[in-house]
Amino acid sequence: MPKQPGAHLPSARDPRGALWWLVRPKPPTDADKCAIAQQSLAQFPIGFRLQLTFAGMAYTPQLQEWLHEHGQRVQLTVMKLRSSPIKKALARKNARAADARSTPGRTAQRPSARTS
Repeated sequence: MPKQPGAHLPSARDPRGALWWLVRPKPPTDADKCAIAQQSLAQFPIGFRLQLTFAGMAYTPQLQEWLHEHGQRVQLTVMKLRSSPIKKALARKNARAADARSTPGRTAQRPSARTS
């Protein structure tokens, strides 16, 4: 889960496609995911689509149990957590800089144009 301050929005869509969400100041917990699922089911007893971004069902035993009981009326879409390309490029740059600092005497030099 992202550990950034701000709003986190677990969301669901009703049968007509309208978006419903819960605003959380911290990344949603397993209980928060169950709460939005239960609230959505109360609002739309015929069914709904639940879209979550998280590491997977192995880390959400409460949600897994809830879906086992009510899954026939819920279409779950899981969006795996991924790093953005910008974050990946920045991480590579930082790793190279750290490597250059930790290797004494290693500097980037252009080849000399002189020949002996």
